[in-house]
Amino acid sequence: MFKDRILCIGALSLVNNSIEVQHSLEIYLEQGYYDPNSTTIHDILKETKKNISAS
Repeated sequence: MFKDRILCIGALSLVNNSIEVQHSLEIYLEQGYYDPNSTTIHDILKETKKNISAS
């Protein structure tokens, strides 16, 4: 059985219909299970620049 997981949380600032990249946030959640075949779908590698533990 397949199970969906939250891999990354992101937020950005939108002012006057324009994205302000300097005011953005991207957090990668550490995963207990990693399927390398799914990288072609989400393009997130196992070892990413920022990882936090998810319970």
